[in-house]
Amino acid sequence: MSATYLRNRQEGRSNTNAAVVSIFISAMTTGYTSASIAYDLDVRPAHRRCRPSFYGYVPDKSILRTLVFVCLALNSALLLLLQSFSCALLILANANYLLAYLAGDMALYFVWKLARNEFMYFVRLYGRGGCLAAVLLRTTDKLLLNFTGLVHWRNPSMMGGTAWMASITTTICWAFASVHLYFTTAKEGPRALEEATAWTLVSSLSGAWLLVFAVFFLFLIKREYRRTFYTTMTAREGIQHDLYDVEGSFVDERCAELVSKFNMHWWTELRPQMRTHLAINWARWEVEKPEWFSPAWTGSVDDDLLPAAVLVKQKVEGGGHRRRSSFGLLGGNAAVAPAT
Repeated sequence: MSATYLRNRQEGRSNTNAAVVSIFISAMTTGYTSASIAYDLDVRPAHRRCRPSFYGYVPDKSILRTLVFVCLALNSALLLLLQSFSCALLILANANYLLAYLAGDMALYFVWKLARNEFMYFVRLYGRGGCLAAVLLRTTDKLLLNFTGLVHWRNPSMMGGTAWMASITTTICWAFASVHLYFTTAKEGPRALEEATAWTLVSSLSGAWLLVFAVFFLFLIKREYRRTFYTTMTAREGIQHDLYDVEGSFVDERCAELVSKFNMHWWTELRPQMRTHLAINWARWEVEKPEWFSPAWTGSVDDDLLPAAVLVKQKVEGGGHRRRSSFGLLGGNAAVAPAT
């Protein structure tokens, strides 16, 4: 819509005020949706129990929670307006500039993930299906972050703090570059807006985002979680970081999440320890029946991790085959057994 609006201005066609209003409503709607996702994921009790080093940045006081939510919404809305305006200028100047920017940005991100040996996504897909899912989901993550700045994407299992901050910085820098390219390389003729206006708009949106995020948001959230926005922690380190309690022992619920949700490539070295932990505690869990110890969870555990007696019992109950839980692409209690 931004590109259409600017093209109409450039070609002398009239634009109604409704077009401007529509752009801002779309941005605020996206901001609200992005804020709702990030906020709901962070305040969910199960998430805070399983990943206390990542979830929990939203303060406990209601007024502070409201202010954080507003900052989250403005963070996404401002970035969307900035990125949309930038892309619109690049399209008007030369569509190849936009393609080069998106391709180069994505390539750098892929190289970063490959270099850190974490290109495979956390979902439990392996082989060719896993590679295809990684490409599609990594691409989706990057594009969503570029346009919305969704703070949940700083999760080491997804983009990680360093890549998150680098992507936001690149988005802002390219907004300024797009203004320069539009006014220096575009064909001669009418412009969609005055150059001074373009620079003022990009500077204002960037400054507003910096004020909202760096000044208000980071000030309002719990101090110990600020590091998650720039940490170099890898995906492997991220999912293994919270497995232990203060005494160095495995926490049952966190181990349960690991074996049922995460790609085994990220925790291969812990597999023998997980097998032992399940063997020692399975009988106790059957008696205590914790909330996560459900048929869906037991059906998601790989055969080689189950205690031998439990595996035999499940095969007998299933008529010679285990009844496995269905695969959930968004990381639910699901599994696809690795190919043998």
